[in-house]
Amino acid sequence: MSQFATHQQLAARLAVTFSDADAARADILLQLASGIVQRAGRQILDRVNNDVLVRAGSPDPQIILPQRPVVSVSQVLLDGTPLVFGEPVTQNFNMNASYDFYIINDRIIRPRGWGNEDQALAITYTHGYATQLAVIQAVTLECTVRAWINPGNLQQTHFGAEREVYGAPGIGGGHTSTGMLLTPDEERVVREAVRRQYPSTGMR
Repeated sequence: MSQFATHQQLAARLAVTFSDADAARADILLQLASGIVQRAGRQILDRVNNDVLVRAGSPDPQIILPQRPVVSVSQVLLDGTPLVFGEPVTQNFNMNASYDFYIINDRIIRPRGWGNEDQALAITYTHGYATQLAVIQAVTLECTVRAWINPGNLQQTHFGAEREVYGAPGIGGGHTSTGMLLTPDEERVVREAVRRQYPSTGMR
């Protein structure tokens, strides 16, 4: 199960020292928060090596790989036949070149198309982050902090004449505790961070 931050980082964020029981509880919450963050990113964020996408062929020249960032593509088979990767000097792909396709970011391109829907296309590629993005770690921690300090997801508590309010200001001047759900701003920064990451992609 993905965990985008450690219990040591959470303890530092809270400025506390964890017991063994605290650390175990923190790991559970961090895993839950990481799943929520990953869903917001709409991608598998951890590094996955040699993932295999099997799909029908297509006459379209361009296929967008579903998981990003694409780190490398190691093999492409069309009906079991390996296709040859190349790096064209220009975008004007030479139809008579010795290679079949090239890669741009999360797209693999074969101008003559990828066969037809009766053929099987298997693409082996590596995607995701070997080291998690700082913004992903930060959002994971903040999501976990809310659950740690307010496990009942209370909106407010009263102690005699004192009142403690949780969450961010909401409509009408009230406050809303989101618990382990992300705020709209957190969802936005996660998606923006994922979209920005496009490493140089090639065959490996």
